[in-house]
Amino acid sequence: MSLALWLLVYLLVTYAIGKLWELVIGWKTTALVFYPGVLVAAGGRMLACAIGQEKSGKADVMRSGGPTDSQPPAGDPVFRFLYTVLPYALCLATFVVAWHLFDEPVSAQKLPTLEFGVEAVGDSASAAGNLLNAVWGDIKGQEIGNVQFWLFLYVGFALIVAPAPGRHDLVGISALCCVLGVVTFLLQQAGIEVVVAGVYKGTFWKGFSLLVGLSLAVLLLSALILLPVKLMGRKEKS
Repeated sequence: MSLALWLLVYLLVTYAIGKLWELVIGWKTTALVFYPGVLVAAGGRMLACAIGQEKSGKADVMRSGGPTDSQPPAGDPVFRFLYTVLPYALCLATFVVAWHLFDEPVSAQKLPTLEFGVEAVGDSASAAGNLLNAVWGDIKGQEIGNVQFWLFLYVGFALIVAPAPGRHDLVGISALCCVLGVVTFLLQQAGIEVVVAGVYKGTFWKGFSLLVGLSLAVLLLSALILLPVKLMGRKEKS
């Protein structure tokens, strides 16, 4: 249950981040700044083309038009679903591997297990705040000369901003989260416990938890940096 809910939280946060960067500085500039993440996301789309046996030349794998203007390529529903989901899956896998290879330069807290019900809203808000505080505390406590930490932070930012969803992506991945949540809920009702905390010796869950917290930090920093720029641009035009 918790994985599906947090995937949905992560999706909505990255959607807000992508729209903010696209509206303020344009997607071409954003893609240039976070080019490593763009390449990873494009690799996910090319993988979808390979699995669906579609020609990648017919699809905008680099998503040059940005989240707003990007359109899903023609093809069967399974291919279009994979084309939407695989960039996120590849970015998540790359983030977890990078976090592991950099010897876990940022601490991560385990996300609490969330259930359906009113109390889940409060739990998720509290967990999100704790994750943001933990990541923000690590960022503030780092020394300027810690190249490994800042390089990992840039990679994390790139993997969060680059695959930011458009409208079509939002529908596709939201459907995935709902299906995942319903299947997990039904399995739990049948007495089958679904646990993801032990995947990859716990590194996956820790890395994913960190990704959620870091995405909240990216949203906060993006708003603090880009919103004043947007307001100043409006004042100059008026």
